[in-house]
Amino acid sequence: RPSPLSRATDFLWKEYEERAFYWEPLDLVRKLTLTGFVLINTQGSKQLRVIIALLVSMLFLTLQYVLSPYKRTLDGRLAMFAHIGLVLVYLATLTINSCS
Repeated sequence: RPSPLSRATDFLWKEYEERAFYWEPLDLVRKLTLTGFVLINTQGSKQLRVIIALLVSMLFLTLQYVLSPYKRTLDGRLAMFAHIGLVLVYLATLTINSCS
């Protein structure tokens, strides 16, 4: 039986399979890592930041593929394409930085 707390927070987990209820907070950690934590390391080179972002993106692409956390197939496919797009952007950025 749903509690008032679970009904109030269902927007965080209702789109996910029951076994993957934790996916939204995990995805928020990914977003924070890619947008904030990678930039905090100002001591490192640009390439190091891109490599870290690439590794994080590849990790979440793999997790997305293995866990299939979304209830709707279309949501899962869209998320996969978004992850693949990020990986390709980071690979292109790494290639351009290497050639410069």
